[in-house]
Amino acid sequence: MYVFSFNSERECLNYAALSSASRSSTYQLPKGSSPSCDDGLSTGWYRFSDPAGDKMASTCLPSGKCGTVVTGWLQTAHPKTADGIVSGKVCFRWGSNCCQWSQNIHLRNCGRFYVYKLVKTFACPMRFCAIPSLWQGKFQNIFCLAVCFALFNAIRM
Repeated sequence: MYVFSFNSERECLNYAALSSASRSSTYQLPKGSSPSCDDGLSTGWYRFSDPAGDKMASTCLPSGKCGTVVTGWLQTAHPKTADGIVSGKVCFRWGSNCCQWSQNIHLRNCGRFYVYKLVKTFACPMRFCAIPSLWQGKFQNIFCLAVCFALFNAIRM
C-alpha cells in the first residue's frame, strides 16, 4: 500500500493508525458492554483513519459515543498546514461537563490529514474520539464518479 503525502515532515510519514470503527463519533456503546479506553496508549504520533473517521472530534460528544463513557475531543482548532506542529487541548466529557478533565497534546496538519502526538489517558474509560470529514462523507463519491468517468472515457478511446 502506498501513502502519498504533500508533507515530508517525519511525523507525517511515521505514525500509528487509530482506525477502530468503535472510535467513531457515530458509534454508540451497546448497553451492558464494557467501554473502551486509551489508558494503555503508547506515547507517539497517531492518525485517525477509516472506519473510525479521519480526524479527532472537535465538538463535545455525549457519553456512550466512540465506544466509551468519557469522550475525548479537541477543544482547540485544527491547524492549517503552514502552522507546523501546534499545541492543543483535548477535553474529556463527564456527565454534563464537556471539559471535566483535559490533556495537552501536539498536532499537525500534514496536508491531506492530521496527526496527533498523544499520550495515554489518565484513566479508563477515557478515549480519544474521531469524526469523518465532509470530504469522506459527502464529496468523496462525487470525486470518485468524476475520476471513474474520466478513466472510463480514456479507456474507450
